[in-house]
Amino acid sequence: MCVQTIVFNSKFARYTFPYKENDYTGLENLTPLHFVDYGKAIKIMDETHYIAIKDSGKMFFRKAISGKSDALINIIQAEQDLSTITKTKTNINKLGHFENRVNIKLFSIFFN
Repeated sequence: MCVQTIVFNSKFARYTFPYKENDYTGLENLTPLHFVDYGKAIKIMDETHYIAIKDSGKMFFRKAISGKSDALINIIQAEQDLSTITKTKTNINKLGHFENRVNIKLFSIFFN
């Protein structure tokens, strides 16, 4: 399965055709899925680009290089880890709430 197929069948589909005829504003606007910072060359992303990447609403960014983009990758990974922990904690809380209701119901069945 290709990334394009996944994207065109997701909430990101609306970002796939940003270019309108006679509305060319630069190469970075022709990449619907990738955040790219062009100048004289494609900039290598680091932690100073984090907010711009997040605000872009794009699924990917280009260009990360080992040794220069490590802090950025660590920030992104930490955010993903925090999101996973938060979702897990929410699910555990929901399960705990459900479990408490079951225990109360069982208690009332056996002791009434």
